[in-house]
Amino acid sequence: MPPTFAACTHREIQPTTSWSTTQIKVQFNPGSFEPGSTAYLFAINENGLASTGYPVTIGGQDLGAPGVPGKPFPE
Repeated sequence: MPPTFAACTHREIQPTTSWSTTQIKVQFNPGSFEPGSTAYLFAINENGLASTGYPVTIGGQDLGAPGVPGKPFPE
């Protein structure tokens, strides 16, 4: 189970370059995360509520955007 945003002790804020109802683009900033480490992406809405964490590997392969629930990656 991914950690919650509130429980995270290491955070690197990613400045958004665009935000729509279907996608969020950021200017990637790995900060002090080491290559190969796992981090979790959270989107925070206008009410301060965080999304479920989405795991990513720093410096890993781009698998594209997540798919629909139950199908985590596009086919």
